Amino acid sequence: MEIQVVPENSKPIALAAVVTATIYGGGTVILPAGVYQPDFKAKEEFRGTEGVFYRAPAKLLFIVPVLLSPNDTRTAAAKNANTLVTGGMFVPNSIKPTGATAIWYEPVSPRAGTAPRVLPLENPVGFQSCK
Repeated sequence: MEIQVVPENSKPIALAAVVTATIYGGGTVILPAGVYQPDFKAKEEFRGTEGVFYRAPAKLLFIVPVLLSPNDTRTAAAKNANTLVTGGMFVPNSIKPTGATAIWYEPVSPRAGTAPRVLPLENPVGFQSCK
């Protein structure tokens, strides 16, 4: 992922309330309410879309079902892997974006490298533009 500086005229975006979004392929993420500042721009690799990555005002909470075995798609009873991470939302470049199409987070482990991880969302998350 080639990371670039966002243009100086980039405006922040906001979520009026906490949002729970479904991650493509499984799991959910809870996005905090508040103002998300433009942090960097790059190409989101899943869909090959260029856009701006906005940093959340607080940590994101991942809720990922724990599988019983690698070949079993049923979730363990009431077990989830909950993780707080630093990150935010990805908004693709377009004339009129319909919402954030992915979330991003900074790797938790030093072995994972330093590049942000991007997870596509099943449905866009609506937001308000700040002036």
